[in-house]
Amino acid sequence: MTREEFGDWLTTHCSCFPGLNAWLLNMIPNDKANLLGEWWGVLQIYPLPAAQEASRKLWEEGGCPYGDHPMAIRRLIGIARRSDPVEFNDMGLSLRDATRAQRDEAREVIAAARAAMCRQ
Repeated sequence: MTREEFGDWLTTHCSCFPGLNAWLLNMIPNDKANLLGEWWGVLQIYPLPAAQEASRKLWEEGGCPYGDHPMAIRRLIGIARRSDPVEFNDMGLSLRDATRAQRDEAREVIAAARAAMCRQ
């Protein structure tokens, strides 16, 4: 997923979890940017449709603490992949699909977010 698609996913995700938007709005802007960068780093290797479907599944499950959402999305995408690999592959999910630049950028985003959190 591209950064633009991440924004589309976040819109979908916030529509599933209306309290999430308020939670994000109440964060210090720099903390919010770091958090969303970390979330994008976790989710960027997945196609947008898979992440959107996982958001809906997470809502159906009753959710979890907001900070745990990216890992829950990743878990649900993994379950979908194992339960219907043909459909899932049709959605295009593959770690190989992520370009080296995307993987490197994700590592940089995560490293920067961790460094920022350590300075606090």
